[in-house]
Amino acid sequence: PNTGTVGFKSPEVTRGDRYASMDDVFKTDIWSVGLTVVQCALGVHPFSILLKSGTNPTSVANPFTAKMNPFDLIALVAEGNGVVDFDLLLPKIRSLYPDRRDLNPSPELRDFVRWTTSQLVSDRPTAAELLNHKFVQRTGTKAAVKAWLDLHPDL
Repeated sequence: PNTGTVGFKSPEVTRGDRYASMDDVFKTDIWSVGLTVVQCALGVHPFSILLKSGTNPTSVANPFTAKMNPFDLIALVAEGNGVVDFDLLLPKIRSLYPDRRDLNPSPELRDFVRWTTSQLVSDRPTAAELLNHKFVQRTGTKAAVKAWLDLHPDL
């Protein structure tokens, strides 16, 4: 079934692909976890920077320099064009949101997002595998969460 919130659908769900196994079904949610983590890290949904009004992304080499409508974005996700890439996202985020110029995601966060938003469902981790990732292990303590909240008193 092709269900879910458009902004968090994985490429294979967007395309309506059939799944090879039940593991693949669950891994579609791993994509959504990755996007949620990106949104928390950046303070904005990664695709919202692309929805600032309408040029066709296929006309430019780097889709993050384009502005597109929601249908173009859905097509971009379905085609698997690496739409969750910090190296492409950060310059655009910094230009659109000057208060976020100092954003510098850790290597662990970048790896976590790269792994969870792999274009191939078979390359994504299971939820159990994610629990052992350095990003989860490093940020999973109460002290780490408290320290982060102390840095963001406006939340």
